[in-house]
Amino acid sequence: MKMCSKCILPVGYPGVQFVQTADGIKCQWCAQEEKGQARERALEEMEKYLRTLVSKRKHEQGYDAVVAISGGKDSTAALYLAVKKYGLKVLAFTVDNGVKSDKLITNICKIVNWLSVDWQLVRHDLSKSLKRYLINCQYPCGKECNVLQDHYFGEMAHIHGVNTVISGYELLGRGGKAVISKDGYMLVNVLAALRLTDAETKRIAYEAKWTNPSYFVGHDALPGFSDCLAGAVALERIYSQRGLGFDDILSGRYETELLPYLAKRVRAGIVSKKEMLNLLRTPIKATATVWAEISEKMGGDLLGSEKG
Repeated sequence: MKMCSKCILPVGYPGVQFVQTADGIKCQWCAQEEKGQARERALEEMEKYLRTLVSKRKHEQGYDAVVAISGGKDSTAALYLAVKKYGLKVLAFTVDNGVKSDKLITNICKIVNWLSVDWQLVRHDLSKSLKRYLINCQYPCGKECNVLQDHYFGEMAHIHGVNTVISGYELLGRGGKAVISKDGYMLVNVLAALRLTDAETKRIAYEAKWTNPSYFVGHDALPGFSDCLAGAVALERIYSQRGLGFDDILSGRYETELLPYLAKRVRAGIVSKKEMLNLLRTPIKATATVWAEISEKMGGDLLGSEKG
């Protein structure tokens, strides 16, 4: 299968243009990607912005920023960096969508206690809606939960009188920005500016006393899938119930929004092309513990006798 020379998008992927370059054929995004100077500018701008927050605290009371911690390794690392590297006084907050593991919530409690930061838990149950996705073998991530997350970003900033929200998102925004102007607040993607690899982020999370929830059987979690039970179950069902294989995912015959997201992570250097392709070739299976817990949270046996 002919593929972009840099990321994992295959030539002919729906809606994507490919161009021939001196380094081989590339997808439109890899061909247009700016060089390292853009990353350096993003980091310089972000660190200048965070220094301003610390400086302002000398004259004002309250928090410098609120930090969204989902419980995954990326948001855990972002919280750790905000506190330990940049010296910010923050409020951490978590939105429980109804299908977060109980162990994950316990994990977050341990992390915020170790970092000595205030923490607020918001419960907004999406389990009924997410259950429909899983029953239909559809991928739920990046849909309703992201809309919910964006809502609470703005609300938490407003409630606590700050204009800065820090997230664990690992990709730069449009124009190569890590500090992004939103409706009523500034969103800071610390990991994106630092351009950390998946392994580096994980090391920082472990330093912050994070415990890997280990949602998947046979290998570590796919990059970006360590904060919600629904993602693990959805990926297993996409592979097993739809009878899909590696070529089906890569060709875009199913879940066309998933592969471009994974390709972005490769393009950004978060995970290598080889590592990502190896993960996609491996059948995805959620652990029995994940199946039992998500079935309980969604009201009894999630999918009849399917898992026994």
